[in-house]
Amino acid sequence: MIKPAPAGGSQPPGEGFVFTKAAIAQTLQLAQGEPHCQYSALRIYLAGKICDGFTYGVQFDEPLATDHRFELLAAGERTAVAGPVPQVICDQESYPFLRGSTIDYVDDERGRGYLVTNPHHTDYAGKFYKDPAWQAELTERLRL
Repeated sequence: MIKPAPAGGSQPPGEGFVFTKAAIAQTLQLAQGEPHCQYSALRIYLAGKICDGFTYGVQFDEPLATDHRFELLAAGERTAVAGPVPQVICDQESYPFLRGSTIDYVDDERGRGYLVTNPHHTDYAGKFYKDPAWQAELTERLRL
């Protein structure tokens, strides 16, 4: 489970992301073993829009002041690992569409990498996101 960071920009409990054990292990391994991943945060974002819904991205990145920030925590994981533990970040525009998503790490017939499972994915399938009328509807839905 990803729990909100105590700093500003955090979200109430239950509003973040759920990471599987495989995703946590891979994130910690990358953060400690790859020079370009150290001291960065793991960004989760909307990468694009297709007919079937959104496409997602997960990458190490430097946090921005406007990002929502979460700590990568799991029972006993943080204290068991030496070195920096990255924050999880999400930009303000992507977060309303991604909250509650499950982040997994897979290495199988689907490929190798992070897999985002969004419980709200079907709500956005087949919609024309850039259409002004649809943007207004999405904005209203997010307020509810």
